[in-house]
Amino acid sequence: MGAALGNPSLNVVIDTDSPKEMGIRLPDLAVTEQPRRSILCPFTNQSSGTPWAQIPVNPDYLGLFARKLEDWAEQASFFPLAKDWLGILKTNQSCFAKSPIWVCFQRARTQVEAAWGLCQPSLPMSRISRFNSFHGLIRHFLMDLGRGRRTYNEALDSFRAFHQITTPGRPVPYLEERDDGWGEAPLWILEGDSKNRGRLWIKEEKGGFLLAAAPNNPCPHSIRGDVETGLERLAESGVILWPRALFTTLYLRTFVFDWFVHGIGGALYDQITEDWAARWLKISPGPIVAASLTLRLPLAPARSGQKVLRNAQHLQHHLHWNPDLLLAPSQKDQQNDLMAELLRLRGENPEPGTAAKRRFHAIRKLIERLRDNTRGPLDVGWDRVARLRDFVREEQLVNNREFAYPLHPIETLRKHLEPLLQLRETAPGVCDQHALA
Repeated sequence: MGAALGNPSLNVVIDTDSPKEMGIRLPDLAVTEQPRRSILCPFTNQSSGTPWAQIPVNPDYLGLFARKLEDWAEQASFFPLAKDWLGILKTNQSCFAKSPIWVCFQRARTQVEAAWGLCQPSLPMSRISRFNSFHGLIRHFLMDLGRGRRTYNEALDSFRAFHQITTPGRPVPYLEERDDGWGEAPLWILEGDSKNRGRLWIKEEKGGFLLAAAPNNPCPHSIRGDVETGLERLAESGVILWPRALFTTLYLRTFVFDWFVHGIGGALYDQITEDWAARWLKISPGPIVAASLTLRLPLAPARSGQKVLRNAQHLQHHLHWNPDLLLAPSQKDQQNDLMAELLRLRGENPEPGTAAKRRFHAIRKLIERLRDNTRGPLDVGWDRVARLRDFVREEQLVNNREFAYPLHPIETLRKHLEPLLQLRETAPGVCDQHALA
């Protein structure tokens, strides 16, 4: 749409984030006697918490990942994007042996989209964080440390109060400040060859700053004198500073984009970003638009769900305390005296006290005696409840909207892409996707 309006558009890849799992979930496609579930298909052997930018291509894991995904796609009753996506992934795998794995995934996706007519260049956040303007915002935060941190927490306080959020750490944690002078910054720090990021802690000293991944670090990094020069030397020594969530959107909306497209979750967080920008920088970031699309895989319907389970439990509880409803006609004739006595007691309505307690215990004894004749049907009912409880997870599986995009049918993805293609006029050369990656 940006190209249609005569302006360039970019997709920012937040490769500074960590994947929730080091693989994608493949849902069971076959309906068997067992509840369906999703199985993790790993694409790397990196430890949990490693950012995308730090996950290298592991040929062995990637090959196994491709084979498992291919087997899954062959079992599908629909034509998932994975079939085309994997072909491109295999073709380009050797070209990106020294690249982060997300570059392989990105190349496969963009080549598929380019064949459909959508050409969207991408820029990773790990590269954006090396821009001079990004270092300029970090420098400004360092020079206004106390106020920057205080207004950040005030904006978060206001958001939590407005939305009545009480869960700690939601939607983002507060920036901590300690009595010994150490305080958090809305940034990540990566040091040396480490693949894991840590929260950046800063302590202001006379004539400079100490930076570390933890307060009171015995070997902190030091910036003295000119802050801009100090940040450059820090980067040259291999220390990387990346933005956390609010710092990311503050920078992108203020210094990079005229118009920012965010998902629904990000658009909520942007309320904090805007408030923080107004309190701290006295500015209003560029406008945003929220865009979201929920797609679910065309899986076989769930055999149970919370509503079905609740109804079955309610019915079973009712029959447990009314076993007379389960008696066969011949059994009712045999238990006629007990049935008549139960009917009489149920019709009584004594005043609270001794008589009411006597009636309660009498009814309970009669029900227990009648229940002895309905053990079989009751056990079958409880087995059904247990089975439905096992199958409840299928409802979550079928309704899950977090499955990776290559698992979705090609026709579904293309159908939702067509309206965007009608708005877009691709500029010459814009399909060179990886000149920026």
